[in-house]
Amino acid sequence: PTYLASVAIGDYQVYEDVFQGQDAEIPIKIYVHPNSLTQVEPTFTHLKEILSTYESHFGSYPFNRIGYVGTSIGAMEHATNIAYPNFAIDGSLDYEYLYAHELSHMWFGDEVTCASAEDMWLNEGWATFCQIFYKNDLYGTAVYKQEMEHQLREVLRTTHYTDNGYWALYGIPHDITYGSTVYDKGSTVVQSIRGYLGDDIFFPAMQAYLTNYAYQPASSENLRDFLSNYTGIDMTDFFDAYVFTPGFSQFSVDSI
Repeated sequence: PTYLASVAIGDYQVYEDVFQGQDAEIPIKIYVHPNSLTQVEPTFTHLKEILSTYESHFGSYPFNRIGYVGTSIGAMEHATNIAYPNFAIDGSLDYEYLYAHELSHMWFGDEVTCASAEDMWLNEGWATFCQIFYKNDLYGTAVYKQEMEHQLREVLRTTHYTDNGYWALYGIPHDITYGSTVYDKGSTVVQSIRGYLGDDIFFPAMQAYLTNYAYQPASSENLRDFLSNYTGIDMTDFFDAYVFTPGFSQFSVDSI
């Protein structure tokens, strides 16, 4: 997609490394201002481990370079040349989640791009899930569960205030395309799909989905139908409840 192409111009120096991917050695190039060069290695300490987590769960890295470039403001998942804010290249792990989020877009958003702005959760909800999920491998399952539970609690408490209403994931209004519903609620729905299918089905199915739609757009309906056909589990009711309907599913305990 044309919006993933970028050019960055500035007084840059490059930090270079190599990632041994599943299929090939992939060059890593991180362009920063000269005074930030010594901060790159400690900032991106776990980059290769995060890449390995994404490859093992979602398939081989889909491009020919892993790249970041320091920018004055904002982060954006430009393919092979991720725009990354200078303030986050500070030698700490404080913003590790942010570069993990943008990196996961190489799969969710760049390899397969949402078919419309109304489907933005397919990009941003999955990337927000990934920025929490990688910690399962790097820091342990307890850390992952704690962060995902916190995410769900905050979605239930605040997302309808932040976005001024309860919204379905699909068909999101353009003025809140990049709001909490898409990012935060979207990430909890991804976890719900994972829980609904189970890891032994979920991760192979998502690898197959990404391969099937590689370098093409896909919609919420495409994901629903692909998962249904690939797994043999009809996902219609799940998507109707979690993706196409505002609010949240309600569960009651009748008796014990």
